[in-house]
Amino acid sequence: MWNVTVKHDSLSKMLTLLAVVFTVYLSTFQLDTWVIMYPVILLTTGVVMQQLTLGGLSETDSIHTAATQKQILFYTAVSTLALTLASFAVRVLVPASLDVAAGAMFVCLMAVAETVFFQGFILNFLLARFPSSVAIVACSVVSGALHLARYGSDLSSLSYVMAGFVVLNWAAWKSGRMSVPMLAHLLNNLMSVM
Repeated sequence: MWNVTVKHDSLSKMLTLLAVVFTVYLSTFQLDTWVIMYPVILLTTGVVMQQLTLGGLSETDSIHTAATQKQILFYTAVSTLALTLASFAVRVLVPASLDVAAGAMFVCLMAVAETVFFQGFILNFLLARFPSSVAIVACSVVSGALHLARYGSDLSSLSYVMAGFVVLNWAAWKSGRMSVPMLAHLLNNLMSVM
C-alpha cells in the first residue's frame, strides 16, 4: 500500500456523489450518452485505480473543525484566484447541445471527475515515488496531454490547462485534501461558463 498524501474528506465525497447524480441526469434527459463518456471514464478510472494501486479511497479527518474549514477555504480561495487570473486566456469548452443548467452540471461533473483522476490517483501515485515538485509538474503534464483531445494544438489553452493543474496539484498536496482542488476546479469551470 502506498502512502496517500491527498485524501478524501466528507466534502469531496459529497461532491463525487453529486457528480454521479449529474451523470445520471445528463445521460437520461439532456444529451447523447457519448458526450459524458469522458468524465464518466475519468471518474470511474480514478476511483478504481485508487482502489487497486493506492489501497483504497483514503479519508482524512472531519471538515467540521474551524481550523479545517479555514484551511479548506484558504487553499480553495488561493487556487480559485490563480485559476481565475489565468482563465482570461481560455474558456472552458462545453458541448453545444447543452442548455445553461445542463452545461453547468457538465462542467461540475468534469471538475469532480478530473480531480478524482488527476489529484486522487495520478498525483498520489507520483507523490509516492518522486519529490513533491516533480510529482506536481509531472501530473500537470499528464493532464495537459489528456486535454489534447479537447484543445488540440492550441498552445495558449494547453498552457493554461497545465498551469491550472500545477495550481490544483499544489493545493491538493499542500492541504492534503481532495475537496480543495475539487472546489477550486468546480468554481473555475462554473465561472467560465457563466
